Amino acid sequence: MEQVPSFVIDFAIVIAAAILATFVAMKFRQPAVIALLIIGAIAGPHMLGILQSSDIIDAFAQLGAIFILFTIGLEFNFSKLLGAGAKAIVLAAAKMTILFLVAFETALLLGFGETTAIIAGMVFCITSTAIMVKVLKQKWLMAQDYVPLLISALVIEDLIAVVFLTIISNMQKGAAASIPDIIATTIFAFAGLFAAYHVGKKALTTAYEKRYFEASSDLYVFGALGVVLAFTMFAGYLGVSTSIGAFVAGSLLGQMPFSRKIAEAIDPFQLSFSAIFFISIGTLINPSKAGEVVSQGGLFVALFMLFCFGTVAILIYLLSNKKLNSVECGIVMLPMGEFSLIIAKEAGALSSVDMISIAAVGVLVTATISSLLLDGREYVKKVAHVLMPDAAKKRLGTLAQYVSRVVGEFEYDGYFFTTVKSEIDITSKTAPYAIISAVVAVAAYMLLQQTAYPLVDDLKFAVTLLFAIFIVLTALFMFRIAWSFKDIIDTLANIFAVGDTTQPTGVLKSAIYNLFIGLGLVACGFASPLVLGILRIPQSLHLAGFGAVIIGLLLIYKSVRLVGRFTYSGAVAVPATAKKKEIDDIVKSIVPPRDDKKKERLGN
Repeated sequence: MEQVPSFVIDFAIVIAAAILATFVAMKFRQPAVIALLIIGAIAGPHMLGILQSSDIIDAFAQLGAIFILFTIGLEFNFSKLLGAGAKAIVLAAAKMTILFLVAFETALLLGFGETTAIIAGMVFCITSTAIMVKVLKQKWLMAQDYVPLLISALVIEDLIAVVFLTIISNMQKGAAASIPDIIATTIFAFAGLFAAYHVGKKALTTAYEKRYFEASSDLYVFGALGVVLAFTMFAGYLGVSTSIGAFVAGSLLGQMPFSRKIAEAIDPFQLSFSAIFFISIGTLINPSKAGEVVSQGGLFVALFMLFCFGTVAILIYLLSNKKLNSVECGIVMLPMGEFSLIIAKEAGALSSVDMISIAAVGVLVTATISSLLLDGREYVKKVAHVLMPDAAKKRLGTLAQYVSRVVGEFEYDGYFFTTVKSEIDITSKTAPYAIISAVVAVAAYMLLQQTAYPLVDDLKFAVTLLFAIFIVLTALFMFRIAWSFKDIIDTLANIFAVGDTTQPTGVLKSAIYNLFIGLGLVACGFASPLVLGILRIPQSLHLAGFGAVIIGLLLIYKSVRLVGRFTYSGAVAVPATAKKKEIDDIVKSIVPPRDDKKKERLGN
């Protein structure tokens, strides 16, 4: 009897484990990834030892990661990103920044080192799109009005996670000691993939238009697999993770008219290989180090859930003007997932701790708690409502009305983008004339300055006159371009001065300037721990960044209250008539209300 190859036996065991895990997850109505990781750990070499070959396990994990990233890319397109809006961008950026810094500082506090701290920040700042959607489907919550906003934010998070993977790939090549090297190689890799993306898009569009794929439906599958393999190999050639190539291949095929056929054909493979990936990751968990993993990972997971829930809940409350269920959104965004595991696996050799096991614990705990809390979400809402002081509710309610209207103006079709588009159009038409005028003026000046062949008086006068005319024209064109920038700045002032009441000039401008200064201080404060950590500055000095954040937030708070006092009648009472004389004494001139007619004209 012929002996069965070991890899066939291992593959059969993995498939059987996937079937069992899926059945258990369905039985207990929990995300399948929890059961897949647990069964992988039980069957792995550190427990029962049913799966022993590390090469086979690693191959399964690599294939699973490629198919997961390909599927995410297939559902990702840049039009969705543009349509995500300012609210999704603010939500994703603020959440990831805060969670990254919390994990980064925690790792430094535990003495893990700068590289491990960066990896911990990457692992513990991402919410799983796949797990979140599965949990929502299990709880029959996909029809909730907050789902589109959360999914849009997660699309942005997935894109940033791909950048994280690129950085880790470059760090593994030895570029970790030089930040400029990491930046340069990352830009080079993305430039290469960007060029390949457009070449592939042109080739596939041509093939589709000439109906090459209509000969057989199998060509869609083979073509998709060929594109995935080509991009994964090209990504490896560029020195970045093959998973990134799979993501780009997926986003390319997602733009094609036949993307739905590919998605339907590839879906069974994706489900199988994603299950294999999670089981393969589970086999890397070493239960003998459970105490160490729990002691180290427990703090990361607890802080992740605390800050993730708080950040998302507050941001949703502010951005939606209390119209969305912020507490429920905070619970929904808790699960970590595939990107956290992929990043931990890719960075395994760089980390001084068992980041894979810590990430796996994070996925298990966060997915389970998110699922359980959603079952008792009404109780959680009541507890949150009771715990929040009435003064905080009032202030947050006032701020929510202001923030939601301001952020709404930065949407893709909002007042800001409409104005910027109009001014850029004017600038693009004016700039060529400014350049031509400047060139002629410079040429005339050089002609006047040349001494080899002096100009006769009449010709010199004509050239001087020409120089003067084109200098004036250049100045006028540049003035018009500068005026466009002024209009954009005025638009920002109008946006932050939302409302329909009169606005005191000096007070309003002071408030807006303070607002931008505060935002700059907050941004610098958030960036300083990472910069100081990379420069190996003692962690005690990181409090300087915390001080900048506090000062910035105070300036923002003061500015928002001041602007709201004069401009937002719906949030704060408009100054009474008795107060107007006092205001007029302080501020001599009054700015008229925002030019809504201009906004309507630009919108049309």
